Amino acid sequence: MSTAPGVTRIVVVQCDGAWQMLCAGQDAGRFDFSVDAVDAAIKTAKSRMAKGERIEMQVQDKSGHLRRVNPVDGGELH
Repeated sequence: MSTAPGVTRIVVVQCDGAWQMLCAGQDAGRFDFSVDAVDAAIKTAKSRMAKGERIEMQVQDKSGHLRRVNPVDGGELH
């Protein structure tokens, strides 16, 4: 899945038993629990949006699929 030009992608995935946050393709943190990784991703998204960046956020679900979520509150987008 590609990101539109000018949009920063933040992704939370499970990796080697931990949860990893990637921002713009770079490792931005590792967490023991998904909720902590999602909270950090939301904080990062809000900070970047306050600076005028457009953000797309995705979180890996229990089946391994990436789901688009709202970068303001982490709620799933349909």
